Amino acid sequence: MNLAYKTKSNWAFDYTVQRIGKQRLPNTTSNPVEYQLSSFSDPYIMMNAQVTKDFGTRWSAYVGVENINDFRLNNPIVAANDPFGIYFDSSMVWGPVFGRMWYAGFRYRIK
Repeated sequence: MNLAYKTKSNWAFDYTVQRIGKQRLPNTTSNPVEYQLSSFSDPYIMMNAQVTKDFGTRWSAYVGVENINDFRLNNPIVAANDPFGIYFDSSMVWGPVFGRMWYAGFRYRIK
């Protein structure tokens, strides 16, 4: 779901919510217990927001935040403690590995 609104005084507000449902994960039952994953990932909510102020037709400034609820995987890589071992697997990352991220910037439009 995306909600966006722009005022007559050139303020723009944008808010996005995305629900990511459970996803099937590869079978890891042949791995040692400490390197096994469940059959499905957990569902989670991703929320992002941005506020922009336009200054005329060419300049704008913005501030935003991604992953507002700070959801992240605790152990995204299987066998991360043994990167050269046979159970090491970085291909099963099913969600964000970074937490909440803030950003800000300026935009200049070229005609």
